[in-house]
Amino acid sequence: MFDFSNYAEFVVMRHSNGMKSTLGNLFKITKLGMLWLSHTIEDPYQSEKKRGNTRIPAGIYDLGIRKVGGFHTRYKRRYPEMHKGMIEIMDVPNFKYVLVHSGNTHHDTAGCLLTTWTQEENIVKEGFGGRSRDAYKFVYQQMIHTVRRVNTVRQRKCKILYIDLCREKFGFKK
Repeated sequence: MFDFSNYAEFVVMRHSNGMKSTLGNLFKITKLGMLWLSHTIEDPYQSEKKRGNTRIPAGIYDLGIRKVGGFHTRYKRRYPEMHKGMIEIMDVPNFKYVLVHSGNTHHDTAGCLLTTWTQEENIVKEGFGGRSRDAYKFVYQQMIHTVRRVNTVRQRKCKILYIDLCREKFGFKK
């Protein structure tokens, strides 16, 4: 098995590119291997970026904590006991404010990473994820702790690696 720990603390493995969404899985890298955290939903692949409707490219990115903006304000109210700031995927070329948050379909994201506990296919349908807020609470606690620890103790940026396991786009037009 490939050792991702040399590259990143988290990995998103995209496994299905539909016409309207991309489905994947989010993992945390541990000393014992990969810990599954949640399913993911993103916007679809686009050969040219379409604002609010394109997933970020595969690659490795820094993770930070964003403490301003509408999502931060809403999530601070929604999760007052745990919220310390939004997890932000940083320094993505041609993208701003790429966040990890809850949501059920591609309509809930504008390049961001949505976390869900359940997932429906996106080849014939649009792709749907359920129990997103439950998944977000679990994922957030894993990510915020790791981002803060790595950024402080190791004095470097925590990383997330995006891997595409499938072709650019599949799906059927209705």
